[in-house]
Amino acid sequence: MAETDGKLYPIELYVSERTEQNLVPKDIRRRQISLGIPPNGWSTKFTFNAYAWTDHCPQGMMRIVVATSGQVNNLRDPLRYKISRESALEGSGWTDLFSFCAYNPDEVKKPEEKKLIEMKVYQTGGGQLHEDPHRFYIDEKPPQYDTWVLAFTFYAFHGLTHIPLMISETGVGNTPGNPLRGQISNRAVNLASWEPKFTFYVVSSDAEMPSLASENPFLKVYKVTSAGFYGNEDNPLKYDLSFVEDSRSSCWKEVFRFHAYTQPVAGGGSQAVHVYYRGQKNDPDRCLFSLDANVPYGWTKGITFYAFPASNVGRLTLYVSQTGEEGKAGNPLREQISTEPASCAWVQKFALQVFSGPFPGLEKIYVSSAGEIGEPRDPLRYKISHERHGSGWSDVFSFYAHSTQTPGTQCVLVAQRLGANPETDPHRFIVTPFDERSLPLHQWSEALKFYAHIGSFQNRIPLYVSGTYDHRIRHRVSHQMPVNSALIFSFQAYSEKFDGMQRFYVSSKGQSSE
Repeated sequence: MAETDGKLYPIELYVSERTEQNLVPKDIRRRQISLGIPPNGWSTKFTFNAYAWTDHCPQGMMRIVVATSGQVNNLRDPLRYKISRESALEGSGWTDLFSFCAYNPDEVKKPEEKKLIEMKVYQTGGGQLHEDPHRFYIDEKPPQYDTWVLAFTFYAFHGLTHIPLMISETGVGNTPGNPLRGQISNRAVNLASWEPKFTFYVVSSDAEMPSLASENPFLKVYKVTSAGFYGNEDNPLKYDLSFVEDSRSSCWKEVFRFHAYTQPVAGGGSQAVHVYYRGQKNDPDRCLFSLDANVPYGWTKGITFYAFPASNVGRLTLYVSQTGEEGKAGNPLREQISTEPASCAWVQKFALQVFSGPFPGLEKIYVSSAGEIGEPRDPLRYKISHERHGSGWSDVFSFYAHSTQTPGTQCVLVAQRLGANPETDPHRFIVTPFDERSLPLHQWSEALKFYAHIGSFQNRIPLYVSGTYDHRIRHRVSHQMPVNSALIFSFQAYSEKFDGMQRFYVSSKGQSSE
């Protein structure tokens, strides 16, 4: 690896694709590289990691320039992106956007040992703008069409898998048996006394990552350790974070590992997470984890790493339901994704958990509708697509989902039937967990895939909070409407646990006077 002097930054790049299917005489297919979530209408295909260099690329690397030309929704000069080893020439019609550094294939001796992947850049076109514009394609494999010509190759890292980590706190000041201390966890905090503070995303630690981390000078391996016991005042439970190579006394036990950056990630919206400790650095009494760079009084600053905050990436529960019958005119089989449970003629199949906002590794998916309720010639139906509404469709909402599999997620397949007759066989969609039996129906084809946490959500139950106000105020939570006490409020919960949920227990004490 070349020397680093603070000018080299890791970046995560998105490769996305767009196809204008209504252009004549053939589809105008092209791909782009972007620093962040691709814009509307572009479907994420994969991600990879490279570097940004403020002045020049270090020895052993090559500079790659991304430029743009054309305009959005301009059929005569469609928006497209150029991937080249040279800056755009003045008057060429191309405008430089950004550049990055990747490994030069002439300098890489054993790419498989470094977990590098060979990226191939193809180009085609150059004829009439509205028929065959100059455009580019990037992938590990060549495109299907013979008209694409290999321009050059480079090496980069695989796109990384991001996982959420939760920060929580418990205790008060220096209280004996229960002092203030923090916890860092890779699962939902289910200890009653721990108060969640914030969630952020880091890079997953799996079998492929150690070599990548050793090659990437800014991606480090961290380990979370714990000591003590929950509920033990003489030795309360506490957590620590350190580099994987740092030693700890035998009382600390490793819980899990993850990877994070030691410097901000260019274009990724990363944020610093600070570790503060009391006691000795290699054997701390306890630790805190904070987004605040100001050291709390009485604490010592430890390590700092950079992660992606999840404050703007809310989880969203969606419900998949079905109506109609296959082959039935006026009421054909079709399915919908909605933010509310199924109602009326729609029968709920399952639920899935996705995201409401953009984040590295997520792709945007649109849900639109067409038709009307009770109209046999144009029945209500829903479309699930990477692109916004087309002719005859109206946007309902959008969501973000993983474009590749992450821990705990399953593949979700969206299939479509174009329909031979708009009145008797309209364009419609179905949604199903993907396996080899996902497309048993004739004339249904794959529209897209994404990854999400899937649950049945059949056991959704109402809970009622009521209270009595005699000589003692007390509240009650029940799955039945109160009879002899005043209803305060009600809410919906689930009898099955789903990712991101916590289990709560309802218990009673004393005897009823009834």
